[in-house]
Amino acid sequence: MPSLNFHQFTLGIEEEYMVIDPVTRELKSHEQKIVQEGQKLLKDKVKAEMHQAVVEVGTDICKNAAEALEDVASLRGNIAAIAHSMGLGVGAA
Repeated sequence: MPSLNFHQFTLGIEEEYMVIDPVTRELKSHEQKIVQEGQKLLKDKVKAEMHQAVVEVGTDICKNAAEALEDVASLRGNIAAIAHSMGLGVGAA
């Protein structure tokens, strides 16, 4: 009988957030301030995008959907809090 080879699959999630003015909802350039503060807290999970009004985040490599959900929820909350501290908001890109 042939042996079965089981692979453990993993997943990760990347998201992009548009930086917005919380009153007008217009895009706002953050001059990488959110990225810099995010990297202090979240290390390489936060990356700059070419567009000055976008922040990219990525989860760790996750073993399952529950782990990915926990990681992405934490990233969303942290980036939103950083943006809020600068008088800005974030929305899904």
